[in-house]
Amino acid sequence: MEGYFMFPKGFEPRDLFYLNKMVTPGFMTLIYWIICGLSILCALAYIISNFSLVGLIGGLVLLVVGLLYIRVLCEILVVIFKINSNLQKIADKE
Repeated sequence: MEGYFMFPKGFEPRDLFYLNKMVTPGFMTLIYWIICGLSILCALAYIISNFSLVGLIGGLVLLVVGLLYIRVLCEILVVIFKINSNLQKIADKE
């Protein structure tokens, strides 16, 4: 399955069942954009449902804080997977 979208090099179907290789890092960008879109929709829904100055300010705060929160969480997950990848490379050398 080498060369398929979002799968690491040397990925074989049995790796999916035995958890030998990580698949999630390839999907993190897609997951990030989907959650960002949902966050934007929620902020817009909040602004529309509370059609006032307070609703506008609250919606904008929700939008900014939500997008920053999502970004930080996704970056933490990517860092964890990169640590795992580097540890795997070290283990393969020994």
